[in-house]
Amino acid sequence: MRIVLWNIQGAKHESVIVEEQLNSTHFDIAILTETNLIPNIPPPFPSITNNPNFKTAWSSNEQRGTRVRIILNNNCQLIKDLLIDKDGRFIAISVTVNHSATLNLIALYAQAKSF
Repeated sequence: MRIVLWNIQGAKHESVIVEEQLNSTHFDIAILTETNLIPNIPPPFPSITNNPNFKTAWSSNEQRGTRVRIILNNNCQLIKDLLIDKDGRFIAISVTVNHSATLNLIALYAQAKSF
């Protein structure tokens, strides 16, 4: 199983570059933090988000430095959204992998200065 965890730091990475890197990893699960995706704007990464072989769960907010996204390939089935933060800082979901193992995943972004 390939799991990718990447803080993409919003505008510092162009979505085309992020999309190319994600496609080249052949991931099962990708966890992206600090995506800075704005609600009600078409999502980036069209070859992934418009592909029926991938499923996404995300949390978003208008604040910069927020927004997390979990992308699952077709080996993983989303069981349920456990918790999605309205402030865009975290998401918790439950998935099955290859119809056998169950994983609880938490994508969390917390700024260093918050602690």
